[in-house]
Amino acid sequence: MKTNKEKIAIIGGGISGIATSVYLIEKGYKVDIYESKKNLGGRAGSINKDEKSIDIGQHIFLPSYKNFIEILEKLSSTKYLSIGKKLKIVVQENSKKYHLKSKVSIYPLNLIFSVLSYKNLKFYERLKIIFALYKLSKLDNHKSKISLESWLKKNNQNNEMIKKFWEIICIPAFNSKLNKIPINHAINLFKTMIFNYKKNIGICFFKKPFSEILSENYRNYIKKNNSNLFLGEKIVNIHYSKKKYLLEGKNQNLKYDKVILATNISNAINLGGLNSKKIKLSTNGIINIYFWFDKKVIDEDFISFSNSKLEWIFSDNKFRSKNKEFRIVISLSAAGNLIKLSNEKLISDYEKTLRKELNISQKTKTIKSLLIRSPKATQTQTGYNDLNQKNKKMYYVGDWTIKDLPNTMETAVLSSKKLVEKYFK
Repeated sequence: MKTNKEKIAIIGGGISGIATSVYLIEKGYKVDIYESKKNLGGRAGSINKDEKSIDIGQHIFLPSYKNFIEILEKLSSTKYLSIGKKLKIVVQENSKKYHLKSKVSIYPLNLIFSVLSYKNLKFYERLKIIFALYKLSKLDNHKSKISLESWLKKNNQNNEMIKKFWEIICIPAFNSKLNKIPINHAINLFKTMIFNYKKNIGICFFKKPFSEILSENYRNYIKKNNSNLFLGEKIVNIHYSKKKYLLEGKNQNLKYDKVILATNISNAINLGGLNSKKIKLSTNGIINIYFWFDKKVIDEDFISFSNSKLEWIFSDNKFRSKNKEFRIVISLSAAGNLIKLSNEKLISDYEKTLRKELNISQKTKTIKSLLIRSPKATQTQTGYNDLNQKNKKMYYVGDWTIKDLPNTMETAVLSSKKLVEKYFK
C-alpha cells in the first residue's frame, strides 16, 4: 500500500465519518477522527442507560445496502448482523396477522409472490401493486416534481393499497409521509433497495447496539493503520491560514492539510463556512419507545401495523441477554407533532395501544420504559448542488449531501465512497 503524507482530519464519528476513514486508509492516508460524543455512530449511535448501551433507534436495512455492509466487513463486524435472506414481513391489522413473504428466492418472482401472498388486500389490488412496482422499476428521472403519493394515485393505487402496503414500506424507509417524498427519491431508493440488486431481500438488523459493534473493532482498525480516534473531542472552530487548517478543540489545537466534515448540516454551516442563507433545511423526527416486560409478548422479531397508531415494533428475541426482561421497541417515523408531546403522555398512550394490539395480559408487568426522541433524525438541504470542489481542501460527507436519495446508512457510506474516489488519488 502506498503512503500519502497529507495530514487529514475527519470531524464526525458517524457512519459517513467512519466510512471515509476506511476508504482513505485503503488509499494509504493516515487520518485523525474527531467525535464530540463518547461513542461512535452519530445519528445511528447509542446512549448509555443503567450501564448498558441502547441504540438511539431501531436500525434495520436490506442486504442490498452493499456499501454499508462492505464497510462492516472491512471492520470485521458482520458477525453481529442478522441478515434476512428471504422477505418475510408480518403485518397486523385489527388483531389479525397477514404476511408479505415468498418461498421463491429468484428475482423478480420473490417480489411478485410476496405481494400476491399479502391477503390484507383484495386480489385485484395486489395485482395493481405489482403493476405499479413494475412501472416504478422502468422509470429514471421523472420530469415532474410530484410526490410519491400523487404518482401512486395517478397509477391506480387506492387509499387501502397506499395505507396497507406503500405506507408500511415507505414511511420508515424515508422517514417521511408519502405526500412529502419526491417521486425521484422514491425511484432512486427502490432501485437501490430492490430493482438494481436483483436478488432475494430480507430484513437485516443488529444483534448488539450499533456503537458496541463499532467501538472495539473500529478502534483496533484505526490503531493498526497508524491513525487516531479522539472521542469526546469537540471541534469548536476551524481557521485556514498559510495553506493549513487549524482545528481548535476542547483539549488541543492541530494543523491539517485537508479537513472532511462528516457532521450534520448545522455543524457543517457553523464549522465549514457554508452559507446558511443559501441552504433551505428540512428535518423530520423519529421517536422510539422502549418497554421491558416480565414475560415474552411476541414470537416475531418484528411486526408492522396498518390501521393503528403503531407503525413497527421490534423484539429482542434473538439477542436477549436476560430471561427475566423482554424488550419491545415501538418505532414511530415521520413523528411530526408527536415530538412536541411529553415523554409521560407518549409512554402512557403507546403502552395502552401496545397492550391492546398484542392482547397483553394485565398479569404481564411492565418492568421499565424509556423514550428516545430524535427531532432531526433525517436532514435534507436544497441550495447547494455540489458541495465539494477540487480547488478547496475542505470537504463534506453525509447522507444529506446526496440530494437525490433519502437519509439511510447506505447513502451515508455512498457519500464517503464518492468523495474519496473523486478527490483523493
